[in-house]
Amino acid sequence: MANERLTLRLVVDKLNAQNVEQLLHRIKSRYSARLFTYECDPFNPRKNLNWVNQHLQVDAWLVPYVGLELALELKQPFILCLHDLVHEHFRSVYVPRFPDYFSRFDKTVQSMTKEAAAVVFSSNFTRTNEGRLLQLPDSKTEMIRLAAPTEEYEQMQILDEATLRHRYRLSRPYLVYPSAIRLHKNHPRLIEAFLRYLRSQTGCAATYHLVLTDHYMNSPLKSEISSLLRVYRDVANHVIFVGRIPASDLPSLFKYAVGTVVPTLFEGSFPFQILESLLMDTPVAFSRIEPIQELLADISVFPSFDPCDLDEMEHSIADLFHPQPALFERQQAVIKPLLTRTWVHVAKEYLALAARVTPGNSPNHSD
Repeated sequence: MANERLTLRLVVDKLNAQNVEQLLHRIKSRYSARLFTYECDPFNPRKNLNWVNQHLQVDAWLVPYVGLELALELKQPFILCLHDLVHEHFRSVYVPRFPDYFSRFDKTVQSMTKEAAAVVFSSNFTRTNEGRLLQLPDSKTEMIRLAAPTEEYEQMQILDEATLRHRYRLSRPYLVYPSAIRLHKNHPRLIEAFLRYLRSQTGCAATYHLVLTDHYMNSPLKSEISSLLRVYRDVANHVIFVGRIPASDLPSLFKYAVGTVVPTLFEGSFPFQILESLLMDTPVAFSRIEPIQELLADISVFPSFDPCDLDEMEHSIADLFHPQPALFERQQAVIKPLLTRTWVHVAKEYLALAARVTPGNSPNHSD
């Protein structure tokens, strides 16, 4: 927080207030005169947005989610972060399942983007596609890339391998895909490609695991994944669903993996799993989607695949288990420029944007 004039006022939902206080305890003690948190309760006249508008001196707000409809009640300009509208890219998959929800959500998105002073995207892909879909003028959109999680990972404690393996019952070499199971994350194809690989390799079935950080029984793809596991019942126990794990365990899960596979059909920006894996010295294979190709100077040094092609995905899995000489070193060289971007760079770009959208053009305060 090098800008000595900057004050941050963070307004959080009542349900999240306690968690936010715990997360920010250290930084608040360091910047006690410049960082403040407020609990918002729409049913409490001393904590609702009317109170916020009357009592908090704010030049510009930063709204982190396009569905946060309460932001429409804010009196000062707000900057809206729009990561992506995945349902618009897969309407035939998402909308029929939840028609009422998306009908309401689409109206909220239109209202939020119309009222926002600026709309921020984290990739040129989403700025172009979502911006065109919402008919946003270029002057109202901004592209601010996220930072690599280098600083976060440097502060996390790495478990020793025996502890991690015992905690998650991982007795064998494994590939990992840390992600919630959602309709566009492509878990069924990854599972099938992995199980096909096991069946195709002599003696391989007794060796490898695929580790997924969710459980299909609680997912919208329960039926599809259950059917796959029945078809491949002879090797199905090599797919390990460890459920949602603490963020503090993720670096260790990456570190001891043979490789990371990112098979997603769609992302609004560069997938963090690629950066996280390479930060922990673990090779990675991924689907060829636009936000990845937008940033990588040379995609050829990575095992990559069409996310809808099982044969290509299976081949990339084989490449991770049997890597070419110096594969990882070449991947790290390509990814290195991305790792130099820090959250300080991101913060400066947001602050510059806040200055442009603030009346008087000199923000002293920001949320």
